[in-house]
Amino acid sequence: MRILPVLAGMGQAILDMFPRDATDYSVFWKQIDGDAGILMRGGYLFKTDGLKVSVSTTETKEDGGLAIVNTLGEGDRAEGMDWLRATLQGDKLYLDGSTDGMVWENLLALEDATFTVGDTRLCWDAVMTVDDITLYRSGYDSFANRFGRNQSDERRYESGSGKFRHRWR
Repeated sequence: MRILPVLAGMGQAILDMFPRDATDYSVFWKQIDGDAGILMRGGYLFKTDGLKVSVSTTETKEDGGLAIVNTLGEGDRAEGMDWLRATLQGDKLYLDGSTDGMVWENLLALEDATFTVGDTRLCWDAVMTVDDITLYRSGYDSFANRFGRNQSDERRYESGSGKFRHRWR
């Protein structure tokens, strides 16, 4: 993980263990406190703001900060829905929520083909705490397959003693 300077009010950390060439993949995280999001393919920002969720396209400004170009969709998550999963499958974008990390409810289902590959980043406003950031990457055979955990490539950042560490699984 590489931390970037906080610019324009949004902190960013490149999750460099996640491959830049990933196209169809999911990122799971547990939103413990504050507001955070995951930038996928270098331009899609899946973000929380309290119990509100959104997916936006972004661009990198000259100072390195991110600017939201277009909000593709907005929705709500239930109280206690701390687990979030962002999935990209071709031009399909999904944001799902869960109270236990096992049973998922779709919050947003969108289509956009602006970005094809790029960095995966953890993004945050002010103070936040997240845990267990995990990437699953594989070919997707069907819509139903995206709800399973039988993916071929899993990479994970986990917290330990207050610091993020990574390990291969």
